[in-house]
Amino acid sequence: MELRKFIATTILEYLNENEMNVIKVFRGHHERFGLSVKHALWKALYFTLDYDFAKKFGDVNIYYIKPKVTLDLTDDTIREKSFREMSEGYIDYEQAEKIYKDGDFPYRQTDNFGFGFTLIDMILDYAKENGYDTIKMVEYYSRTITPIIYIVLDESIVLDKK
Repeated sequence: MELRKFIATTILEYLNENEMNVIKVFRGHHERFGLSVKHALWKALYFTLDYDFAKKFGDVNIYYIKPKVTLDLTDDTIREKSFREMSEGYIDYEQAEKIYKDGDFPYRQTDNFGFGFTLIDMILDYAKENGYDTIKMVEYYSRTITPIIYIVLDESIVLDKK
């Protein structure tokens, strides 16, 4: 009886452990892009926790992601530290924060030397260089919609869509 209880407990622990840290996310697809999540030609895959936000980009599919190491830019302390490290010498921290909060991170900006950059490329490079597989951030899309998005850098953490 003890062996049976031990096996049952071990199996339950294994199942619970595998269910932890799994996040249900949405991704809007438009047929004209023909993107499959596992074979996207992008630097990263974008998902959201907000169904209505995903709907703005096409038919919504549900995915489950299991991040291992997340750069959480929704945490003010982590965001400040990360922005200071990634922008050192190129732009001021305050400028990076303003670009982020204004929702302009995907748009071309000019650094202190007159060269063009996008904050999203700086964030993606910083995350990859520091071993993160996922970025969690607020998408300041408009004044009324500010969903949490997940940017996945390692497609292996995207579980099959449901």
